[in-house]
Amino acid sequence: MTSADTVLWTLTKNGHRMEAVQRVVRDLGLELRFSIDGELYHSQIYRNGGDLLDAAKAKRVDAEAKGWTAPPSAG
Repeated sequence: MTSADTVLWTLTKNGHRMEAVQRVVRDLGLELRFSIDGELYHSQIYRNGGDLLDAAKAKRVDAEAKGWTAPPSAG
């Protein structure tokens, strides 16, 4: 992850961690990256930020339906 990355959400399941990260890719648009335990497993480029956020939300809904949950807040 770089300093220009934005974590959109983090989910956990059975000690594993899934993240959705948005990254700006110069001259291309925005990249949506999904990783589990820090290992990239899917990446896609979007020209429109709204489409990227819709895809991230859809993946989160799908993951939550499969038992992934938000980690306890650190507060």
